[in-house]
Amino acid sequence: MPDVPQNAPRRGRVLKLALLLLLVGVFGWRIRSCRTQIEEKRRHAGEHEASFTAQTAAEPSPLPLDPYARRAAMADAMRLHPDRRFILAAGQIQQLTRGPRSCPKPDSRTGTGNSPPAPSNSASWPNCRTTTS
Repeated sequence: MPDVPQNAPRRGRVLKLALLLLLVGVFGWRIRSCRTQIEEKRRHAGEHEASFTAQTAAEPSPLPLDPYARRAAMADAMRLHPDRRFILAAGQIQQLTRGPRSCPKPDSRTGTGNSPPAPSNSASWPNCRTTTS
């Protein structure tokens, strides 16, 4: 039978008690540090609130006081305006889906087209025949 010292069970209890005290100390330290972080955040939020209140008290609101007019002003301010690229793309799609362009009809008085003159390249009006007199 192995030789077990008499104080071995006592030493195990002391180690368990020391470990328990160490864990309680660590958890207590964590709780205290969390409380200090919460207090710092509350203090910072209070300072921000005070500066915001001072700033808004100094300058009047640009929005009207009437709730319906205020709602309309907010809607106008928040409305998104279309991007120029989308407008150009929609114009190109419309131009592509419209089909081939027809030739400008000649004006009977002047003999010229009643729309802007055709460019020198015939790619813009492929169905037109140019006649030279």
